[in-house]
Amino acid sequence: MSLSATTKSPNKKTGLLISVVVLAVTVIAGALYLSGGLGRNQTSNLQDVLAGSESLSPQENTKELCSTDQCVEGWSTSNGNFLQFASQGAAEQFATYLGDDGRRWRNIVLDMSGKELSFEQKKEVIDTLFASHVWS
Repeated sequence: MSLSATTKSPNKKTGLLISVVVLAVTVIAGALYLSGGLGRNQTSNLQDVLAGSESLSPQENTKELCSTDQCVEGWSTSNGNFLQFASQGAAEQFATYLGDDGRRWRNIVLDMSGKELSFEQKKEVIDTLFASHVWS
């Protein structure tokens, strides 16, 4: 066996090891992304969403508004009710039931059912829900 044959073998093994590690990291990162990790399934805090909306006069009203087990917090405003759910899936399901009267951002649902809102009122309350959303 020559000296050059023995020195090439560790280089091949090192290259193979690096390839396996890169592949493993890629697979793990992909799995985390698809499962909601890496901030993709991040939830929003309802109180933070409503903090800058003094014109809507938010009032904590969880006991009356949260009729489902998955609803964890509820706030009434002059233009609609904001409901925070335990998960994005529960929020999506509830928003689907509301149809055109509902909007969802992450785990928070805006319920505008029973409200006769002008375009400007609807815009204000929807803008409050999506205040932290980047549209670009």
